[in-house]
Amino acid sequence: MNSTTIDITPIEKTPGIGPNLASDLRSVGIDSLEALTRVGFWDAWQQLRRANPERVANLLLELLPSWLLIQ
Repeated sequence: MNSTTIDITPIEKTPGIGPNLASDLRSVGIDSLEALTRVGFWDAWQQLRRANPERVANLLLELLPSWLLIQ
């Protein structure tokens, strides 16, 4: 039987993602770099926007640079 190791990068360890954005991403179910990559910027943004309508502008300014760093 083959054993495969899957590396998962916690969202807090993702370049450009600080503790506040990491907490917001976790609150919508995005808990790793791999999950963020799988979901994609637009869907992550939409989920964050729906969950935190009062922080829409700040979330965009936090998420966009992080997304550009990982691309």
